[in-house]
Amino acid sequence: ERRPPRRKPANAPAPPAPSMQDFIERLLKAKGAERKALAIEMGKHGREAVSAVDRLLTSRNRDLRLAAAMVLSYAGHHDAVSGLALALKDPDPLVRLQAASGLGAFRRPAARQALWLSFPDKNRAVSLAILRSLEKLMTDEMAAALRVMDTSRLSPPVAAEIQAILNRYRPATKTLPTVASPLSTSPWLSMLPGEYCAGMVVPGMEDIAVRLLSWQVPQAEIESVSEGEVRFRLAAKSMPALIRSRIFLSIWVLFPRDGAQDPAENEAVVNAVYAYAHAKGLRSLLIWGQANPVLQRRLEKKLELYKAKPPGNPRTLRLRMAKDWIWVEHIAESDFPTLRHIPALTRALGAGLAAVATRGNEDVFLNPFCGDGSLIVERGLLGPAGRLIGLDREEEKLAQAGRHWHIISPITSCLHEAASFSPWQGTEIPLPAAAADAIAFFAGSRELAALNLNIYKEFIRVLKPGGIIAVLTPDPEKIRELTAAAGLKLYQEKEIGKNNLSTLMVAST
Repeated sequence: ERRPPRRKPANAPAPPAPSMQDFIERLLKAKGAERKALAIEMGKHGREAVSAVDRLLTSRNRDLRLAAAMVLSYAGHHDAVSGLALALKDPDPLVRLQAASGLGAFRRPAARQALWLSFPDKNRAVSLAILRSLEKLMTDEMAAALRVMDTSRLSPPVAAEIQAILNRYRPATKTLPTVASPLSTSPWLSMLPGEYCAGMVVPGMEDIAVRLLSWQVPQAEIESVSEGEVRFRLAAKSMPALIRSRIFLSIWVLFPRDGAQDPAENEAVVNAVYAYAHAKGLRSLLIWGQANPVLQRRLEKKLELYKAKPPGNPRTLRLRMAKDWIWVEHIAESDFPTLRHIPALTRALGAGLAAVATRGNEDVFLNPFCGDGSLIVERGLLGPAGRLIGLDREEEKLAQAGRHWHIISPITSCLHEAASFSPWQGTEIPLPAAAADAIAFFAGSRELAALNLNIYKEFIRVLKPGGIIAVLTPDPEKIRELTAAAGLKLYQEKEIGKNNLSTLMVAST
């Protein structure tokens, strides 16, 4: 006869739960998968586990610090964020990697801030882990900041990961992209009392920048011109006008520096920079040049800003300490009103090309390969125009250009109706003879493949007598041949940018 199974008495005590000390002792001996399993199990105790491993984060033993970071990653309690933020500054890259991966599970502002302030890391794998965690916490503001971040100083895999994240990101709002602020009405634009400025420009475009600055900001007094830089004097009240000088990549205000005086003790400079930085909403500080770590920490404290890592982000105040000057970035690349996806280099090159092709306030400006409309936008922002005509062979690009003009046109000096976008095929441009004052376009691989002598003859047909054709291209040989074959006079050809980035070519009928 089978006996029924024995049942535990109802009041039998449950087996004792392992104490946090037991967990820690087991973690000390565990390796690999076993350590991870223990960390997950310990993490189930939430706040109790967070408190238990807190002291391990400052241990001299790397394995203990790594185990603590693993437990915090699986704790699921918001108190773990501060511990992981501390682990993100650990000298060992494996601990930082674990902390970066773990913070992505916490949808809290503190986790987002810790990741953002730690990027980029000197270790590529940690930088990638930070980015992947940031993607889980991404906001529209962060995406906009990543779009304008200077990735040239990052390793190619990290730069590629940023681009991949931006390609996958979908804005929380379904509206069209907005114009980046601030605009010329922003109060911080006129806050710095300094009047000595340096405008950074793409090498080769210095003379165009000087002419454009003299036209748009006639109060500016040009002091000197060197490769990639134009220095000028300007009263603080006239500084808001600088936002119109879009050919500059960025604009800095320079304060004289007395080598015998500690810059942190120069109250006039510190107070001016402090007021400007906080009016602009800057959060972090990036200093380079002749500034030792002690001076950097003192300036961070006086300016009440966090220390940033290169290349920083749009909320970073950049200071450069030179022997005779303190450079303060006044108008950064991200401050110029533009469409968010357009890089600063494209904006500056477009502004220069549009300036070369401008023939007056009533001119008819033709861009036969308008693409996304960025060059039409730059011409509209440059000043009044009679008519802006964008043509392209791809219908989807015309639709995109139209949307971009719709966004930007309210802040231009042109009527919204001044711009039109139309398709064209073959070699016949849909315009009457002598209709345009100037033709300007970027000639990349797509445009170079479409160009031929018949099209150049069409350019001559639609140009007014004395009209010009301005082209920016990485392959000047084909443009040179077509210009000569069409009987045009090539009166300007110059290299733009370093390492033969492009060539500016201007021809006339």
